[in-house]
This record gives sequence, structure tokens and C-alpha cells, in this order.
Amino acid sequence: MRRATSVATIVLCVAAIRCAPAHAQSVDAAGDALEEVTVTARKVSERLQDVPIAVTAFTADEIAKAGLTDFNDIARFTPGINFENQFGREDTTFNTIIRGISSISDSALSFKPFANFVDGVYVRGSLESFDLSDVERVEILRGPQSALYGRATESGAINYITRKPSNDFEGAAAVSFGGFDYERESLRVSGPIINDLLFFNVNGSYYSRGGEYYNQFNGKSDNSQRTKAFSGSLRFTPLADLVATLRVGYSRDEDGPSAIGFNNGNQNNCYLSVYPYYCGVIPTKQSVDLNTALPEYYGTTNSNTRASLNIDYGFDGFTLSSITGWDATHQKTGEDQSYEAYLFPPGEGLPADGFIDSYNQDSHAVSQELRLTSPRDQPFRYLAGVYDYYETVATQDVQASFDLITYGGLNYYASTVKNIAGFAQAEYDIVHDLTFSAEARWQQDKISYDQPIIPGGYDRQSTYKTVNPRFVLSYRETPDVLYYASAGKGTKPGGFNDPFTPQDTFAEEKLWGYELGTKTEWFEHRILANADIYYNRITNLQVTQTVALASGALESYDTNAGRAHTEGFEFEAAAKVNSILSVRATYSYNIAKYDDFQGFQDLCNLAGQYTPDRTSRAGRRT
Repeated sequence: MRRATSVATIVLCVAAIRCAPAHAQSVDAAGDALEEVTVTARKVSERLQDVPIAVTAFTADEIAKAGLTDFNDIARFTPGINFENQFGREDTTFNTIIRGISSISDSALSFKPFANFVDGVYVRGSLESFDLSDVERVEILRGPQSALYGRATESGAINYITRKPSNDFEGAAAVSFGGFDYERESLRVSGPIINDLLFFNVNGSYYSRGGEYYNQFNGKSDNSQRTKAFSGSLRFTPLADLVATLRVGYSRDEDGPSAIGFNNGNQNNCYLSVYPYYCGVIPTKQSVDLNTALPEYYGTTNSNTRASLNIDYGFDGFTLSSITGWDATHQKTGEDQSYEAYLFPPGEGLPADGFIDSYNQDSHAVSQELRLTSPRDQPFRYLAGVYDYYETVATQDVQASFDLITYGGLNYYASTVKNIAGFAQAEYDIVHDLTFSAEARWQQDKISYDQPIIPGGYDRQSTYKTVNPRFVLSYRETPDVLYYASAGKGTKPGGFNDPFTPQDTFAEEKLWGYELGTKTEWFEHRILANADIYYNRITNLQVTQTVALASGALESYDTNAGRAHTEGFEFEAAAKVNSILSVRATYSYNIAKYDDFQGFQDLCNLAGQYTPDRTSRAGRRT
């Protein structure tokens, strides 16, 4: 199985408005040169054009002027990333594909091949609706990042750096409207509480969009979306070299069923023998007939509260950093999948051909990272740290025909993840322009999974230990030309399947990634052009297998299919033509292939369906 994907983006910017794909620089409206952007992709502050890995960055000013509102917009203008909104905003587990690597897991205990971070804190769930009006910068790191970022970053990492409270009063407000009752507002205020000592930042936003599918049951359009978000932060600087930032944020999504939920099962076209999935563009329906009277069987509500405390203390050129994170999320999803809008209280004449899906999940996570960074102006530089993460998830799930005989019934399961790690990076200037970097992370995942309502109990535990290194050699030919080569390992933890499936556990997925790249600037920083080629070799590839049980019901479980690889090319460029005109362009090409796919003849129509074979996009912003 093989798929090739090609994506191109070209954007013109006029009147000094910055373009959406601001991959390495932002435009300096006061002159004809590109302004430098500083990132923390390797956990230290560096000029983006000096970072010897593939990174794309979007600044707050670029996001605002280009009208980018969520990660869906960010992904459109980042080479090597495809984003498909298949399951609404419930979770990006299946949606974000970096360099051809995706997750098609059906297990209750599965992990993404990439990870989101907010101010250095790992975020377990989706950030698709994360409010970009309160970010200082978004950084997208492509390729395995496990050496510095840890678990579930085998394909990449996405960093959201939020705005820091300022010592001067400032603020911003934005309002926009559009078709399908689209509405978005945001308000931000920042300033000092005590001059030069204590500062604040508060932000609020609201987003809503009407539905696209007419529902005969209630005479309204369903598939709507709505988000409310609030955040506040305090920045405390009691000493010149001591900075502490506390941030607390809350958001709530209220969405109707996703588009795939309106698709009848008999239209599914993947897995030829049992048809449990639909691959491709969901057909548009003129109308649907879904019961919205019982809210537990309609749409998705997702609420989360997140807090972080970042402390940096500098002494003698060193920096000691502490990052503490806390996350609490509740998700409730329900759908009437009978498509007949039956009016029913449970237990009263339920029609046998009806089907419901009700899902409730609560998760909590806490994390702590301690890191020491050496002076950055020395030929030998290093950082070292330790990390601890603990997560609990409790889920209640009903996937059942109304007669509770054909399929399913009530299910309850709980899981915990305990991750500890130690990591380090050492960087040495062999000669003035030639630098070698070595990184490594030892980590241990203890994962447990329990279904207490199963007769006799179902309790599983497993421990995964791994060492993930990365090596980078970079050479600066001139102040404006950088070449680099890297090799790194990434992993995605294993886990457990539900009881009664043919396979109890699945193993850890492993990846080795290799990359060659260059970053260049031309004509006194008026033009930049960056390019890279990569090859990723995957073993113990995790995939979903679906089988038909003796009862006729379908059962999905995760297993390890064998080996696969992805390879491709990425290019991004920017040019400041004059004080009012700038041009940005990106291009990416990816080939993904299964090298050894064991025991899955039904998957022949699945590969390559999450992204089109060839796609191009072009735009102009004025």
C-alpha cells in the first residue's frame, strides 16, 4: 500500500499585511528586510533560522493580521502537515498527520503520534478549538522530538506559547461575522498591578457557527459549533533574575454531531469485508432525521480547565527552570445513529433497528519538569532535566442497539498513566562554524487499564521503558546559510484492548527519522528559503483491526501490523519585495508505504484515504 501526497501554498501579501504561512520570519513594515523571530523549539531561546531542525513558527501579529483562528488554519499553511476534520472537534487523534504519520487507533487507551504543549506543559486532549487570540507564538516541530519532549512525539510536537503579562497597559479587541451564522469575538487586557513587580493578562473569546444539515425532527440546522474561553495570568518578578508566571484557563465547546455522524453505516467503504469506516469526503445530505430531544444522545460538550506555573531563575549565566501543569477535562458525546428520530424513554418499546451512542469521559493530569540550562555563549553548552507525569481517565460508554442484544450495552473503564523521565542535551562547536549536538531521554511509562463491570474483572498493567536519542550536525557556511543533518528516535506507547477482543495488548510503536536540511537568507535578509528531505522508518506500526463476532456485531481492536516508512521533501520561502509587498510560498511532497503488513487483507482500501493524492492551494491577502 502506497500513497503520495503533494501540497503547495502560495500567498501574496500587500500593504504590509503579513501572510498566513509565516514560516520562519515576520515582515518588518518599517523597512524592506524580514524581521527575526526567536523560538524555543529546543527548550532554549534561538533565532529560528539558527535552529537545525524543521520548524515553522507563527507570531501573534501574523496570526491576527492573517485572520488565523484555530489550528485548522495553522495546518493549512505548514508544510508536511495535513489536517482533516473527520470527527468534529472531539479530538485530533485521527485528524493531524505529520509527514504521513497518523493514528487510526480504536482502543480506549491509545496515544497520538504527535503532542500538543501549552507553555511547555503537555496537553492530553484536543487543542483544535484553542483560542489563538491569546498566543504569542505557535511553533510546529516536524520529525521525532522524543529526546526533548518525551512520550507520543514520534512525528512531531506543536508548541503554543501564550502572551505574557506586560508592564504597560495594553489591550486588543476583535469582532467578525460570516455565513452560517458565523460569529467570533475576543477581548484582551494586560498591564501592571504593581509597576515593575507584578503584572496581569486577561483574555476572553466567543465563537459560534450554525449548522449545515437540515434536521427534519426539529426543523433546524444541525452540526453547529460554539466555544467560550477565558484565561488569566500573573507574572511576578521579585528579582532581576527571577520570573514566575501563573496561568489559568477555561474553555467549553458545545457542538452538534460531526459530519461523519450523519453518514449511514451502509455507505461505509473501508475494510472491504466488514465496512466499519468511511474513507473520503462525506457526502452532503439534503436533510437528516435525528432525535435531539434527549441531550445525552446529541452532540458533544467538552469543557476543560488548565493551569500552569513557570518559574525561571538565572545565576552566573545558568538558568534553572520549573514547569508545573494541571489539566482537568470532561467530555460528553452522544448521537442518535438510527437516523429515524425515534422518540423513546429507555425501556419503553424501543425499536430493534435503532442505535445509540453515549460517551462520557473525565480526565485529570498533573506534570512537573525541572531543567538546568548552561550559559549559551560557550563552545560547549548543555541542558539537563527530569520529568514526572500522572494521568487518570474514567469513561462511561454506551454503544448499543435499542434492544441491547444485537450489540453492546453499558461499559465503564478507567486508566492511569505514570511517566517518569530524565533527559539531556549537549552541544559542542567542533570548529567555529561546525556544531554537533546529542540529545537523549530515558523514560518509563506505567500504564493500567481496568473494566470493573466485567464479570470476574478485567485489570491490566504494563510498563514500557525506552531511550530515545537524537543527533544533529550543523554547518554554517556563511552567516546566512545553514546546513544540517539529523537522526532521531521516537516512540508511541503501547496499550490494552477491550475484553473479548482477539488480542489483549499491543506493543510500543517505534520510529527512526533521518533528515537533511538547509536554511538560507538572501539579499540582506529580504529573501529566505528553507528546504529539507526526510525518511522515517516505523516498526511495530499500530493499526486498528475490525472483525465480525459470532453474534454478527463488529468489534475493533488495536494491534501491531509490521513495518512502514514515509519519505518526502518540504520547502518554504518568503520574500520582502518592497515596503508594501511580501510573498510567501510552501511546498511539500510525501510518500507513505507499508513495507510489511501482516494479516490485514481488508485494509487494501484504507491506505491513503485521509489525505488526497495531490492537493494545491493558493491565496492572496490584502
